[in-house]
Amino acid sequence: SSGINAEWPLRPGTEEEYARVFSNFKDISTEYDVMSRIASTFITENKFNENPVKMLSVGAGRGNFELKMVRELGLKIEYIYAVEPNAKHVSELHSVMGGDLGLEYKVSSSFFDTEFQLEDSKCDMFDFILFSHSLYGFDDSALIPLL
Repeated sequence: SSGINAEWPLRPGTEEEYARVFSNFKDISTEYDVMSRIASTFITENKFNENPVKMLSVGAGRGNFELKMVRELGLKIEYIYAVEPNAKHVSELHSVMGGDLGLEYKVSSSFFDTEFQLEDSKCDMFDFILFSHSLYGFDDSALIPLL
């Protein structure tokens, strides 16, 4: 088995299961350093540190990586559309996007699946798409055998 759940639409187990898997994933993951290096290069090469972008963030979580890209990597954001179906993350995501970063933004709590549609007419094209930490649709044991 590939570990990929082929059933559509993709849904997590419970919010508690998702929170546990996400927390454990963050604890053992070393990808943030790699993501930061790749994002830094991408931002600089495309002058996204000079010219504000319209960004789509799928799997935005609590907005931690978006915050890091703006504060530490110099990303300039004109508008961000964040997709995060986990209700436990959405309130903190709103705080980061609107409060900490003061961005014009929209948060969608829908799932990014075959039925996904943008819920906002402000933006139908994006300069930068970040798709990370989207744990939905994967069997825990195949995704993170150590959990």
